[in-house]
Amino acid sequence: MDVAAGSTTAVDIGFGSVNEVLGFVLQNNTDKDIAIKVGTTALYKLAAGGVLMHWSPVKSGASLSGVSATPETPTNPGTIEYVVLGN
Repeated sequence: MDVAAGSTTAVDIGFGSVNEVLGFVLQNNTDKDIAIKVGTTALYKLAAGGVLMHWSPVKSGASLSGVSATPETPTNPGTIEYVVLGN
């Protein structure tokens, strides 16, 4: 996903054809931190250039939902890249 310079707009992590999301890998290719939310809970703050893997170690009976990444006003344009893992 492209991130414009100065953006503070949350980027929703799309699940595509994955019906049961058990985890994701996310890379911050911006020059500022991004906040990562799963559902309504802010779980992580990922540094510029950082990579995060979040995995549900036990099948909980419910898919992860509502994953988003919010940039903190990057100086330059960048991207947020991700891979969704599940069934």
